[in-house]
This record gives sequence, structure tokens and C-alpha cells, in this order.
Amino acid sequence: MKAAGVLLKVLNGLYSLVLFLTLTAAAGLSGYVLWDSSRVIQSAHAVQQTLQAYRPAATGAKEKSDAEEKASFAELQALNPDICAWLTLSDTGIDYPVVQGEDNLSYLSKNALGDYDLAGSIFLDTRNSRSFDGAYQVLYGHNVDGDAMFADLLKYREAAFFEENREGVLILPGNGQKLLVFACVRTSEREPLIFDPEYAAENRSLLLDYAEEHAEQADGNALAALRTNDGKILAMTTCSNGSDEDERIAVLAWMEEMK
Repeated sequence: MKAAGVLLKVLNGLYSLVLFLTLTAAAGLSGYVLWDSSRVIQSAHAVQQTLQAYRPAATGAKEKSDAEEKASFAELQALNPDICAWLTLSDTGIDYPVVQGEDNLSYLSKNALGDYDLAGSIFLDTRNSRSFDGAYQVLYGHNVDGDAMFADLLKYREAAFFEENREGVLILPGNGQKLLVFACVRTSEREPLIFDPEYAAENRSLLLDYAEEHAEQADGNALAALRTNDGKILAMTTCSNGSDEDERIAVLAWMEEMK
């Protein structure tokens, strides 16, 4: 009996040790995850602040000449020639340069300066022209905690925010595009009407039908107007934070050249 008692104490001690080590490892892992997440957020904001000094003015041709606009972009493109635009959406933290890489994986883990960064960049689909002159273009960005990158796209899911905050600008070398958000759509990353620019442009009516059917918020008047003209459409996409890993949020905006 005495030997059995000693054995039981040893086993209890080993169990306590294993439990302690397991909890310590879990705590360490949780701490690392929080630290790593915080580092990603800080990096995204730091790059944004660095690039703000090079942000082109969102003005029309009457206030700023083409030469001045191109000079601003020359400075940006001296930092990284892949920068092709600057995107700003009203009352959000979305105020970033837009890049276009060799493929759609190039900037998943690189910032707009071309450096390794898990927050990635806001980037244009490589099937689109960097002049944004196509009928339909797609931008991608990570949903980063701390309202960084494209996280604020999820705000358009809320009716009150959608109704009050629908304007934006896309600044290009020599000109700019006014943006009017007309739909916030919950979709799948496999949906060609959202994620295949060529297919979406060729099937405009189907695209607008899909946007209306799957919209969490939508402007019916804008949708109706887009059915009767050839206005360009910009899709801005990110992860939805839902349980379905394939689910995405696409915020669709009508593009009009700034006068």
C-alpha cells in the first residue's frame, strides 16, 4: 500500500507538471499571436503614415494641372513603380496607394513600398489595366484588425453607415475618379461575376442582377441608372470575418471622371 501511495504521488506530480507545461505553452502561444497581430496592425498604420506625405491631391483639372499631378505620382512611383493609384473612401480608414504586381499573389504579403509585410497592400487585379479604363475593375485588400487596410469595407454592411458614407475618390496620374458606392455584396471568392474582371465586364446585366440579389445594402436608383449607361464599376473586396473561409465582402462603386 505504501508503494502504491508513493506511485500515486509521483503520477500526480507528473500530471501537474504536464498540465503546467501545457498551460504555459498555451499562454505563450496566445501571447505570441496577440503580439504578432499587434505587429501587423502597427506595420500597416506605419506604412500608411509614411506614404501620406506623397498622397496626390484629390482635385479636379481646374485646380491642379496634369503636370503637377504626374509629378506627385512620379514621387510615389520613385518609391515603388508598381503604385498606380491612390484610393480614399469617406469616413473610413481607407486612404492608401494602390499597387499592381506581376500576379495577384505579389502583394498579398508585401506593402506598397515593396517590403515584406503580412498586412499586404491594396492591389489591382492583374487582368485590369492600371489606367482603370476598363468597364469593371477589382481591388483586393486584407481585413486587418485595428481598422487597417480593407477592414473598414465591412462598415458598409450597416444600413446607417451605408446611407451616410458613400463617396470616395480614386486618384490617377493626371486625373481622378469620383466614386459612389452603390452596393455592399456578400459573395464567394469563386464568384466570377465579382472576381473575374473580363467576365463581369462582358456580362454587365448579370453582374448588376447578382449585386442586387446578394446585396446586404444597395442603392436601387444607382443600380437602375447603371443599367442604362456604360458607367465604369470598381469592386473593392476583402474577407468577411464569417465562419465560411470562402466568403467575401465586395463593395461596388460607380466611377465618374472628376471635372
